[in-house]
Amino acid sequence: MILRIIAILLLVGAMATAVPVGAKDSLAAGAKGSSLPEGFVVEDFLTGLKLCVTIAFAPDGRLFFLEKNSGKVRVVSNGKLRPEPWAVIPVDPVGERGLLGIAFDPDFEANGYVYFYHSIKRSQNNEVIRMREVNGMGTDVKIVLEITDHLHASNHNGGNIAFGPDGKLYISVGDGGGWPGRSHEDTTLLGKILRIDVRGELPVKYDKPADIFYAKGLRNSFDLAWNPANKALYATENGPIGRDEINKIVEGGNYGWPMEKGFSDKHRFNNPAWDFGPKSAAPTGITFYPNGGNFPKEYAGNMFVSDYNYGRLYRIKLSGEGLGRIEKGDFKVWLPERFADTVFADVTVGPDGALYLAGFSKIVRVRWGGEK
Repeated sequence: MILRIIAILLLVGAMATAVPVGAKDSLAAGAKGSSLPEGFVVEDFLTGLKLCVTIAFAPDGRLFFLEKNSGKVRVVSNGKLRPEPWAVIPVDPVGERGLLGIAFDPDFEANGYVYFYHSIKRSQNNEVIRMREVNGMGTDVKIVLEITDHLHASNHNGGNIAFGPDGKLYISVGDGGGWPGRSHEDTTLLGKILRIDVRGELPVKYDKPADIFYAKGLRNSFDLAWNPANKALYATENGPIGRDEINKIVEGGNYGWPMEKGFSDKHRFNNPAWDFGPKSAAPTGITFYPNGGNFPKEYAGNMFVSDYNYGRLYRIKLSGEGLGRIEKGDFKVWLPERFADTVFADVTVGPDGALYLAGFSKIVRVRWGGEK
C-alpha cells in the first residue's frame, strides 16, 4: 500500500514548487466535510514540497525536513524556507528507500552534530551518518553505523533515529522485505531497534550484531518516541495486511514478527499496546504532547500518531501497568480521513506548542485557537 501511494505522489511531487511560509490556508472546516475538534485550527504551514517524509525541530527552533528522493535537508528559519538546502546527501530513492531519518545530538548547540539515516546510492544497504553544522550548512560527514545486511526488496527499511534519555542513539531497522524471519535472527541487524553509543570511535564497532540490539521481532517500525511520564520508548509498526501496531518497546523485547501479528493470547512474545485490526492504516509518526504546551491541559501527556493510508491523526491515552496498554475508548481518530488533503509520514510538537505533520507535498500545522 505504501509503495503504491509513493508511486502516485512521485508525480505530484515532481510538479510541485514550495510556497513560502506565511501563505497559510486555513482548513478549519476540515476535508470531506468533517469538523475538527472545537477550538483547534488546521492550516498549511508549507506547501509544494517534494516527498517530505521526516520533520524535526532543532534546539534553536529551526524546522528541518527531509526530501526522501532528492536527499535534500531543508530548513525553515524565522518563518521562512531557506532557498538553499542545509545539505544534499546522495541516496538510493527506489521504493521506500532514500533519506529517511534525522536526530539532533543532545549537545547540538555546542557541537553542531546532526545524524541521518539514509539508503546508500547504488547499494542495497543503509547507513547512519553524522554531519556538523558550520555557518548554517552541513559538512564533515562521518559514518556512524553501516547496515550492510542484504536487503531483498526496496521496502521495509525502517529509518527513524532518535536520542533517548540515556543519551544513546536508537535506530529502527526494517526486516528488508522478502525474508521476514530475519527479524528473529541474532546474526543480522534487520527487523530490530538498535541502540548505540556515538561518543566513542566512529563507525561504531561491535563483536556481534546482538551487541547493539535493543529489541527484535519487528517488521518495519516507522517512528520512535519517548513518553516523558515513564521515560519508556514507544514505536509505530506496520503490519502485512492489517495488524498494524503501536508498541511499548522494552529492552530485550521480542515483538513476534512474523510468527505473530497484532495481539496474541499465546504470550510467547511482547504484545502491542494497540492492534489496529484487519485493515491497514500504516501508522507512521508518533509523538507525545508535553506538559506546559498551549493545548488545553487535558492534552498533556497524550500520544499522537499519524498514518499514511488514510491521512488521519489519532489522539491516544495510555493506561495499564507501566502505561503499556491502550483501551478502546482511549484510542480516538482525532482528525479524520484526509482532513488536510494529504497523507502523513511524521508528526512532532513545535516550540510554539502546535503539532506539525509531514505530508508528502506539504507540512501541516495543528494549533490551538480557542480559550483554555
